[in-house]
Amino acid sequence: MPTYAPADEPRLLAAPRPSDGQARSVDGGDSSGERGLDPGDEGDPPAFGPDQVAGLGRGQALVFDRVLGSAAAALLAAELRAMEGSLQPAAVGRSERRLYATDVRSDWSCWLDRPEGADAGPLWRLFDVVAGELRDRAWLGMEGVEVQLALYRGDSPGYLRHRDAFVGRGRRRATAIYYLNPNWRVGDGGELQLFDEDGLGSERDVQPVLDRLVVFLSDRLEHAVRPCVAPRWAVTAWFLGPESP
Repeated sequence: MPTYAPADEPRLLAAPRPSDGQARSVDGGDSSGERGLDPGDEGDPPAFGPDQVAGLGRGQALVFDRVLGSAAAALLAAELRAMEGSLQPAAVGRSERRLYATDVRSDWSCWLDRPEGADAGPLWRLFDVVAGELRDRAWLGMEGVEVQLALYRGDSPGYLRHRDAFVGRGRRRATAIYYLNPNWRVGDGGELQLFDEDGLGSERDVQPVLDRLVVFLSDRLEHAVRPCVAPRWAVTAWFLGPESP
């Protein structure tokens, strides 16, 4: 099964041959999962080219690395990881249908609210960029965003295979996951497991390394979180469209 390690350029997972030099499909590479922090790294905000937009429509995921820059990412990770005391066991479903089942989903989470003021901070600026790309490049109507901080503690069974939205139902249009794990190593677990819509049962793993962003359509891509033997932190944004009739 392919495992996707840090890379210098955004790429499609299970993508066709790239045509514009921007998207890449990865079939190996360094799997150490470790990167040094470069204080001079200013980051590279995500941008969707034609290949990325087409890949989203085919139910594929986009992976972007070093989107904030190493120094900013490390500061953000430390700030959010300090919120561990605010986390609660995560549930499956909503409202009266909420279910706590650690054999299905074993993370702890809390919702994040956008700070008031002109400068909402790097995380919210990043999600603003993603929302703009989804709106302007992928033509997805956006009317808001839900943001959740989640931690899978060590010895966690992960999260079973699922989609973030039912096809044609609900408001979630796209999912963006930003990882907060500066010391992640191969063997720690917690990889994002992606299941392709190719009819062949293909699977791919994405390592949850610091400053990595994964974007996909919420109702198209089935995914799971592999069991963890070390803490695994992430922030997930769900970009919302209008209510379904």
